[in-house]
Amino acid sequence: MHKKKVIVLPYDPNWPNEFAKIKSELAAALPLPNLEIEHVGSTSGPGLAAKPVIDLDLIMGDDLFGEIKQRLLAVFYIHEGELGIPDREAFQ
Repeated sequence: MHKKKVIVLPYDPNWPNEFAKIKSELAAALPLPNLEIEHVGSTSGPGLAAKPVIDLDLIMGDDLFGEIKQRLLAVFYIHEGELGIPDREAFQ
């Protein structure tokens, strides 16, 4: 069995800035009505130690997914599917 090493770092006050940058880039790539971009995961909690990966959720109506998927692929995101959680679509 291959084990992956997980690195957890102390809270970095720059994580909200990194999220804001990613959010701005996504908003430009996805200029769609009723789309929300939220910072989630442990990097979103002030003072929490975390893996240094900015996680976010795109909140949208079901009818927008196909268009959003194509736009994310066009800006080099990789679609990973539901990763075992129904009604979720993950991108890296």
